[in-house]
Formats: sequence, C-alpha cells, structure tokens
Amino acid sequence: MATFSIGGTGYHLRLTHGLVKRVKAETGLDLYAVADDQDWYVRDVLCHTYRLYPAVYAAVKGQTTLDYEAWLDPLDGPAAESVRAAVLEAFADFFPGLPTSQTLRAAGGAAAFLERLAAEAA
Repeated sequence: MATFSIGGTGYHLRLTHGLVKRVKAETGLDLYAVADDQDWYVRDVLCHTYRLYPAVYAAVKGQTTLDYEAWLDPLDGPAAESVRAAVLEAFADFFPGLPTSQTLRAAGGAAAFLERLAAEAA
C-alpha cells in the first residue's frame, strides 16, 4: 500500500478493481489503460496534474472530510512528489507484471523512477 501526505495529513492509496471503476466513473480517467501503453500512460498521468489530482482525490476522499478544493489547497511541491510516488507505487502493486512496474522496482523505487523520467524529459 502506498502512502502520501498533504498538509500534514497522511493518506493510503491502494488500487483495487472497485477503486479503478469508481475513479473512472467520477473523473473519466481509465486506470486500466496503463496496461495498454504503460510508459506513455504513466508519464501522461504523472505529468498532467489536472488529470492526476482529481483521480487521487476520488481514490482517497473516503479518508478525508475535505472537499476537493480544500484538499488541494495545501498541495505544494514536496506533497506533489509524494502523490506522484504513491501513484507509481500503487500502479506497480496493482500491475506487478507490467514492464513499467518492473522498471520501477529495478530503478530503486518511485523516487528514482521519477528522477529518471525528469532526466529523460530534460
């Protein structure tokens, strides 16, 4: 199970089939699509916060009393990296056989994988 913190509040992120279905219904983001083109999809989701944050909020909103705007308010740079790392870890746990998941583990975890993506983008 992946964890992250926003504004001092900790959240747990564990993808399940029910959660994937709920995220798609609430945000339109199909997390199953990561299985189709995992490298592109993971980059796309992680780099486009307008897609990422609503999906993460939909996944964890049962853990908070905050509405979406209040939940976003304390989301700063370190928290954003924490969210991205948790999403990567959740993808790797949910799709353990995908090349992206194997690359994530081989890279030494989510932080190292994010650094590699940033280096490739530069």
